[in-house]
Amino acid sequence: MKRLETTKKETPLSLLKSKLNSLECLTPYANEPELRQIRDSLMVMARHSGLMAKPKLDYSPHKPFPRQQAFLNLDTTEAFYGGGAGPGKTDALLMAALQYVHVPNYSALILRRDFPRLSLPGSIMDRARAWLHNTDAVWNEQKKLFRFPSGAVLQFGYIDNPADRLRYQSAEFQFIGWDELTEFNLGNTEHNPYLFMFSRLRRTKDIPVPLRMRAASNPGQIGHQWVRQRFITDEALRGLMEGRAETYYVNFDRAFVPALLDDNPAVNRDEYIKNLMHLPPITRERLLRGDWSIQENSLIKAEWLRYYRMQGDTIQVLDAEGNQRGAFDCRRARRFATVDTAGTSRQIAEEKRKDKA
Repeated sequence: MKRLETTKKETPLSLLKSKLNSLECLTPYANEPELRQIRDSLMVMARHSGLMAKPKLDYSPHKPFPRQQAFLNLDTTEAFYGGGAGPGKTDALLMAALQYVHVPNYSALILRRDFPRLSLPGSIMDRARAWLHNTDAVWNEQKKLFRFPSGAVLQFGYIDNPADRLRYQSAEFQFIGWDELTEFNLGNTEHNPYLFMFSRLRRTKDIPVPLRMRAASNPGQIGHQWVRQRFITDEALRGLMEGRAETYYVNFDRAFVPALLDDNPAVNRDEYIKNLMHLPPITRERLLRGDWSIQENSLIKAEWLRYYRMQGDTIQVLDAEGNQRGAFDCRRARRFATVDTAGTSRQIAEEKRKDKA
């Protein structure tokens, strides 16, 4: 009598795991756009199956604006939000930290450069206390953390010097957020706090959330150059100049979401721009336009520069306040470049300027 062979019946969960494994096998052969598609597919399947928790915004007092939503939707491990002043950076970072507080044992940490900045009125910790007041989240003043009914924790801290990192040496978080990242003392050394904290970004298998490193900031400050090199690609710089609101990828696992004042409908735009006009030119351009390319102490002065934006095939010429002063069809424009072969050093150039003054 012939023995009948039986096959094990595939369950929906086992079928899903098989699909996940199949997609993961493709990653060594994929380019970066394909890797992002694979990552997105993996996350969607994991969420629909229950293997990965779905993000929620139950504790946010308002819905995210479009650029904030783009930031919240990212599945990359690293993401950076911001550029100009007033685009809702603090809210976006706080929303991101709160997306998984319904998941048991989820742990999130938000950092500032030092405690005085962390505790300022209107700071991210102050805003969190306003958002979570009269909710079921419990604030611990001594430990500077919220504990949620699920057991999840949202903690606030700071890293001002290498020794400050050590207080987090035995901790683990699934979310680490950096408010005003350019204020931190960064650099490609063993003391870089941002890179060190990747060692604290981990989870056990029973915590079904993605690991996320998130940051928000304006251009400028001590960490400007490091942040620019890590997140701001040449494509992003061109896109910002042309006014293209999109997400830019450094690689498949690191993204930059630029945002400006106009991306935040809750802010009184005209009033805020009027206040920014009192700032020095370089600071003003960084905060008003999210300009990462403008440099201090360069031979080309910031006030010499002229700005434009693209509207289809039309180049719109702008003044220092962002008002349109002219327009022409780029297809009829002639492009040229000049090179100063007798260029002088910065020191000599500065001396000549003083003589003319």
